[in-house]
This record gives sequence, C-alpha cells and structure tokens, in this order.
Amino acid sequence: MRSIKYLLCVIIIALFGLDLSAQVRTKIELLADNTTYQVSIAMDRDLLTPFNIITNSTLTIIAPTGGLDLTNLENINGSWERSSFVESPPENNSFDYYTISLRGLIDDVEFTEDVFVPIFSFENNAISNR
Repeated sequence: MRSIKYLLCVIIIALFGLDLSAQVRTKIELLADNTTYQVSIAMDRDLLTPFNIITNSTLTIIAPTGGLDLTNLENINGSWERSSFVESPPENNSFDYYTISLRGLIDDVEFTEDVFVPIFSFENNAISNR
C-alpha cells in the first residue's frame, strides 16, 4: 500500500510539476568603512530546507571603465570567485565587466521572502589609486 501512495505522488509531481525556482534580486552596498562593498541577494519567496539549495550562480558587475578594481573578494555565504574580467568591450566601451561565480553550492541558508542575505564582499582598489 505504501509503494502505491509513493507511486501516486511521483506521478502527480511528474504530471503537474513542482516549481522550485525563485526570482533573485541583488543589492550592492558600500559598508560603513567606506572601503568594502557587500553583495546580497533576496528571493521572491521563502526557500526553506530542503528547497534552499543554490547550485549555480553567476553575477556580473558592470562599472564605468577604470572605476572599479575588484580586490579582496571575501566569502560570506557560499564560495565565490572572480571568474572573468572584460575591459571596455567594443559593444559598450565605456564600461568594464566583472563576473563572479559560485563554486560549489549554498545549502546552509534559509531564505525568507524579500530579506537580503549577504553572499560576499569586495574592495574597490581603483578608489585608493586615484
């Protein structure tokens, strides 16, 4: 009897789907030390265990050319790395593009709808070089 209930649940999920996606909002803010920028994300719905796993994420920061030298990337939630930098591409030569990617996954944070959770921070070395 138990296996029939299990099979029915699997069939219902397969037929009607189970939407486990969420829209993400990103915020970058300058912290009180006027040196460190913190990047945070918020979900459009609650994502609680076991539906709170983020397995893939890439963020692109677009800054005026020469206005950002992204240094001292510090992980807060998840393991992030600077994966690429494109300096003033011909399609938009007034801006530089920094791409930061999640390595591994985030599975230890429960997200509450519209509450920003910090994921990493960085410093802008371009400011100190001016």
